[in-house]
Amino acid sequence: MKRTLYLLSALFTALLFTPARLSAQWSQPEVILPWEAVPAQFGDEDVSPFIAAASDPAGTIHLVWSNDNQGMSTMVHASRQNGAWSEITTISSENPYSVMPSLIIDENGTLHCAWVTMDFNFNFLISYSRKFSGENWESPVVVSDPELLLNTYPQLVVDNAGNIRLFYTAADFSGENAFYYLKHALIDQQNTDNPVLQPVPQTSPDLLANQSSVVADANGMLHCVWHDSEGGASNISIASFDGTAWGPTTKLANSGQGSSIQDEMPIVLLSNSSNETFALWVASMSGIGQFSIMQNSSWSPGQNTADPHFRNATGLCDPNNVLNMAGTTLSPSGGDLYHHTYQNGTWEHNLIEAGTSTSAPGFPVLVIGNDTLFCFYVRNTQSSGYQLVESHQPIDFHTGTDQQDPLFASQLNIFPNPVNASGTLGFNAPGSGTAELSLYDLAGKKVAYNRLPISTPGMQTSTWNQVFANLNARKGLYILEVKNDEFRVSGKVVIE
Repeated sequence: MKRTLYLLSALFTALLFTPARLSAQWSQPEVILPWEAVPAQFGDEDVSPFIAAASDPAGTIHLVWSNDNQGMSTMVHASRQNGAWSEITTISSENPYSVMPSLIIDENGTLHCAWVTMDFNFNFLISYSRKFSGENWESPVVVSDPELLLNTYPQLVVDNAGNIRLFYTAADFSGENAFYYLKHALIDQQNTDNPVLQPVPQTSPDLLANQSSVVADANGMLHCVWHDSEGGASNISIASFDGTAWGPTTKLANSGQGSSIQDEMPIVLLSNSSNETFALWVASMSGIGQFSIMQNSSWSPGQNTADPHFRNATGLCDPNNVLNMAGTTLSPSGGDLYHHTYQNGTWEHNLIEAGTSTSAPGFPVLVIGNDTLFCFYVRNTQSSGYQLVESHQPIDFHTGTDQQDPLFASQLNIFPNPVNASGTLGFNAPGSGTAELSLYDLAGKKVAYNRLPISTPGMQTSTWNQVFANLNARKGLYILEVKNDEFRVSGKVVIE
């Protein structure tokens, strides 16, 4: 397929992805799909997430959720493209309950979904299905350990080699005490037939652990954080995986040392394109968060957010390298849903929807579609049951100056516009050595990279073919970065 690069707007003099939208307002919440969610009698309503979301570079948003089906539930999927929702399709309906979905998209555009299924024998199993682009969802297969029949909190992650990895919690109540095991498996994708092969068990960073969160950083390292109960207390621990072995475990927090860690609340673990890894956990009943940041392989001491709206928190790092989170709090009015941003050591907190005595928002997920940040969440109402709700706000990727102004032409120039393989890319390099040119998708993942030698500082000119030869990226919106020493410029690029 012929791909042509278009510069959506002028490229800018600002540092990479410097944001100008921290004060942007969220849109009026809107009920987007007719839905009544899973009845509350399935487990603890406050800790059973219903929704998962992912987006591709073309800006299509994919949503999976636990849909009511005559008192039971099914796992369903719908996609949002150009502002319109597709028909709802069923992924799984063979068991009474399907909840706690995890959804990812790999580099080939294949959707992967894992969730908790309760069968008719009251066993809690982890099911998995995938959907190739343009195809239907495959028949679900059970991918959890057959020896343990209470499995929860599945999370899928794509590692640097493109492998699909599954992490989940397995509980054993066969003895006098309950034990929670952190399970890790590789879901073999070599078999393109349906169903997939059974997963291959992998080592876990800690055997006795509960409710993990996993992320892959820009260098391909996997980081896993979890609740552990060493010493009878609730602790937060983390370890890293290089593809062959887990590194040492680091304790990020201990309950009782200035906090009351809520071990039923999820831990948020995120990584940005600057290779910073961020962990946040709930450290009070009301929902106050604590967080730690890893830079240069070292974790900072835990810090309080001082804001109580982090219950059932979720998050992502946007292309500005701004940390975005959404969460709720406990209150007599039903709790409020807030959006949190963190950048350069500063938190900002903005209301998405206020709760009332008859309507409470919760279980949010954040996802980016093109240059818009979406929050999907469940609204629990007395009059209409559960509702699936959307709110959104724009993301501004720059605060720079239009490069068509000749005064700034020495910073970054694209010619012609739209460009082609033989078009030119000109940029200013204040220092000698090398210039780094990177192309990022909107999730902050680097999809193309090159280093160009700089023998003489000043204006440099290359062709697109020299910079990104044989570029193989899917259609969509991307961010181009040029970096030389401390000098950085960036802007939006569309691949068609």
